[in-house]
Amino acid sequence: MDEKVRRSKIYTYFYGRNTVFQQFLIVLGVLLLMLASIATEAALDGYQKKSDKLYEAYSEAQEAYSEAMDEARTKFSVGYEEYAEIEKGDEFSSEKRAYNKALEKMLKAEDKIEAHREKNPTKSFWSTVTRILAIVSLLAGALWWIYKKISFNRDGEAEVDEELRIKIAEAKRKGMEKLNIISEQISRVEPVVLTGVARFDGAAGAVIPTNWFKRIFGRWISVILRFDKIILGLIIALVYSLIAGFVAKNTFLYVLVLIVALGGSAVGGYFLYQKFEVESYVSPRIIKRLAKFPPNFMSKLGSDNGVRVSLPSFTVYMFGDDQLYVYYQYVDLVTGRIFYEGVNEYFYEDIVAVTSSQETRKIFKRCGFLNLFLKSIDYLRESITVVSSGCMHSESYIVDIGNSLLDTQFVGMRNLIRQKKAEK
Repeated sequence: MDEKVRRSKIYTYFYGRNTVFQQFLIVLGVLLLMLASIATEAALDGYQKKSDKLYEAYSEAQEAYSEAMDEARTKFSVGYEEYAEIEKGDEFSSEKRAYNKALEKMLKAEDKIEAHREKNPTKSFWSTVTRILAIVSLLAGALWWIYKKISFNRDGEAEVDEELRIKIAEAKRKGMEKLNIISEQISRVEPVVLTGVARFDGAAGAVIPTNWFKRIFGRWISVILRFDKIILGLIIALVYSLIAGFVAKNTFLYVLVLIVALGGSAVGGYFLYQKFEVESYVSPRIIKRLAKFPPNFMSKLGSDNGVRVSLPSFTVYMFGDDQLYVYYQYVDLVTGRIFYEGVNEYFYEDIVAVTSSQETRKIFKRCGFLNLFLKSIDYLRESITVVSSGCMHSESYIVDIGNSLLDTQFVGMRNLIRQKKAEK
């Protein structure tokens, strides 16, 4: 996998996954709601215009009927809004036909008005379709956002584990370089590499001096910038909806604008999905900026109940004929940089003791439906210390219950040190 992609996935594992695609869905939903409201306004405007036309046609038909009725009453008897009966050989048949035609036209105009009144002026086909798409987009974005917040980042876990494997191999190689030894000197016993937790003095939490403006408004600004993509997207949506408002009265143009919006969203959404969901993209500038500050310690409980830390330690124990060689390094997994390293050399006869300690701790894990419930998980916090007459070296480790280092790798290492010490 590409180094940038792996670094991005590791970053999102500890700092939280990207929600850019979910923000995009929310902005798209807001845009579609704006377009739906524009379509509704256009439908109301069209409804009112049609009402005016129908009333105008009815008024003309009513006026024509009144004139026809006044003329008809001078020649034959007929009631208001009653059709005149035409018999064979009727001398006023032509006048009665003209009267009946005027009445029929007026009644039809009246029926059209009644049918128009029964329609809901706020509903139109395109506004309904757009509103449904908006609701689907908003719900998808919001629910996906929540799911990402409460679910385990398995892609990130896999990349953290892969990074650990890479760093272990690098630690072996670098340990031999730092101690200036060759493989023949330690060929009898395979080096032991233990991955633990870096000792950290908390400098990352130190207060960085800032001016009064940053102290007062800095937190609020950081919160606002966290939603910068939503804010930018809403501005774009507002501008686009204003453009759509000019063409909304023309159904063809409105549909064209809607198709452009959906087509552009499909293309942009696919790009964002690939970039921020598949690759978990994080700007390299963010990771480079992190490297300029003291490293930040974070721990995460994974889906496999394993505890992963952002600042692991790698300790390489190499066994020579006369000496125990120890190389250790503390690494910031997010940036990939080694922020502390050192070497120790112990003659076996100078080793006073190899001590260890073990403590059981609890951590809570989400579980159940939608990860809404919590259950406690036990894990071990262990430490191993090599004490000599002149110095000592200690490391801490977090391991699962049943995978204690003190019962596996440490036992063999301690017995080997005893054996070497006895030989001397």
